[in-house]
Amino acid sequence: MGFKAVIVGGGVGGLALANMLEQLEVEYVLLEAYGDFSPQAGASIGMLPNGLRILEQLGCRSGFSEGVDNFSDALVQRFAGGIEFNDRQVLLRALHANIKDKKRLLLGKKVIKVTTGEKSAVVETQDGDRYEGDVVIGLDGIWSTVRSEMRREAAEKSPGYFPDDEWKRVPIHCKCMFGISRPNKAIQPGTMTQVINRGFLYLVLGGPGGRVFFFLSEKLPKTLYGPETPRYSKEESVAFAEAHRQDVIIDDCTFGDIWDNVIAYSVTPLHEYAFDQWHYGRIITLGDAAHKRSLTAEHLPTYLTQVDPVAGQGGNAALESVAAFTNALMKRLDRLPADDPSAALPLADIEAILRETQATRHERARRIVRVSHEMQDAFAKTSWLGMQLTHLAPWIIDKESLLEKWAVNVTEAVKVERLPDRSLPHVVPFTTDLPAKPISPSSGLVKLERGLVGAALAALCWL
Repeated sequence: MGFKAVIVGGGVGGLALANMLEQLEVEYVLLEAYGDFSPQAGASIGMLPNGLRILEQLGCRSGFSEGVDNFSDALVQRFAGGIEFNDRQVLLRALHANIKDKKRLLLGKKVIKVTTGEKSAVVETQDGDRYEGDVVIGLDGIWSTVRSEMRREAAEKSPGYFPDDEWKRVPIHCKCMFGISRPNKAIQPGTMTQVINRGFLYLVLGGPGGRVFFFLSEKLPKTLYGPETPRYSKEESVAFAEAHRQDVIIDDCTFGDIWDNVIAYSVTPLHEYAFDQWHYGRIITLGDAAHKRSLTAEHLPTYLTQVDPVAGQGGNAALESVAAFTNALMKRLDRLPADDPSAALPLADIEAILRETQATRHERARRIVRVSHEMQDAFAKTSWLGMQLTHLAPWIIDKESLLEKWAVNVTEAVKVERLPDRSLPHVVPFTTDLPAKPISPSSGLVKLERGLVGAALAALCWL
């Protein structure tokens, strides 16, 4: 089989795709710009049932989940997996350790140019090396070089394929500080605390070994857009934290107590987007290079903790996107003659793979971005009236209705079709567990109930 994939980016999505291709005996090379596959960036990551299922398929779940408390018994009962938070570094190490042939994982390979043609695609790196393959998968984050190069190629060969103002339309409503701190006796392992204030919110979690994972999200004075993306200096980040020092998180614990014991942290603007087009020629972008959403679980009051905990969906979404690509790829590779090791996929087949990948993932990615923004607006109110109505939410929206609404994001999840599904028995089936895709509920009662939930959230959004 004469096929080779070039993966750009060694984050969660890139390493997960490398695991998938290796286990399915597909040739690839992975190029990572930096000198370490698992840096400590001060970030935690929350894996949900959809992401945990894929980690289980890859054989990486135990490496991530060891010593981790589950934050949602309600989800475990339904999907055999709940919410598990750990250092992002731990997940990266688990994915990296699971790769058998590490010679395919290359560090210090900063991509500077990508070209796509009738026969192949070529990636050039800053050190002068060139890597040729049948397809290039850009998993290199929001500042994706692959996406920039894909747009350049399209502008030269197919003017108008991408809108000129794509980046200008990406909104930024909030900034977020995320970090990891040393243990605090008030924040016990396995606990999740949300704090809602006027214009800013917290999510604080007790993690493995007593470490404290925290998120502080604050609305910006005005909405910014892609070209206006701020970069926060160390001084600005420290000033942001100090301005919130006196905020009460829980009895006997202020944010200052957490901040004084910080191990690592970062401040970032929160972009919200799912680009209309993810691919061109033999190039596709996935993960944050194609879709990104704001943090959401920290935007929920405590009574919703068990219901709508979608922080960390970015990592879960990246896993699903690379699984969708792998599924589409394997269907086309099956058509190549087994007795001809040099047989290659024509450009038309590559383009079909990329179209199928986007078609599988695009609508769900857009929906998650939209719902995340709605929840953010609903629970990060800046007005006095909005704050008062937030306290009424438990009486307006019942837990089971929200859980049923949220479960759609899990049940429709993608898995790797060619790898064994090692999920434990669960009550609510994934769509992939069923012999056919179910018809969406359409009874008047269900529509009415969902309409009332949506109306309640919409009312909060507009105040």
